[in-house]
Amino acid sequence: MSLKEKVREYQKRREAKKYFRSQNQYVIHGKDLPKYIAAIVVASIVIGGIAAYIERALPIVPMILYLIIGIAIAEILYRVSGMKSKEMGILAVIACILCYIVKGIVTLLLAGVMITLSNVLSVLFNNSLIGYLFMFAGCYFAYMRSVD
Repeated sequence: MSLKEKVREYQKRREAKKYFRSQNQYVIHGKDLPKYIAAIVVASIVIGGIAAYIERALPIVPMILYLIIGIAIAEILYRVSGMKSKEMGILAVIACILCYIVKGIVTLLLAGVMITLSNVLSVLFNNSLIGYLFMFAGCYFAYMRSVD
């Protein structure tokens, strides 16, 4: 094979790869990423605030809220993106973790405690093993509902 044929073959493969990526609906394109990040931040703030308020107002077990948060985040990301893929699953897990952090901060605000890093970390890591399992399960639900 001569050098010209190798270059031609390389260019054909590169064009085919470029066409496939442009037509693939399961790949997150760079122009859509800011929209998804904005949706993650807004959804995390809203859902985290609502979950903290519900936990404070109603005498329910907060473990169930972790599962509901995961399902809600996955549904919001699906409504915004219109696709389910592994990349959306990873974004859903990141959004879930961000939502847990926002929930901890809003819980501190509702209790009237000053917001410091140590206070936020104590709220997040003051769970039992069951609490951590439910947090993990919420992230798992968010991932699985975003991947199907």
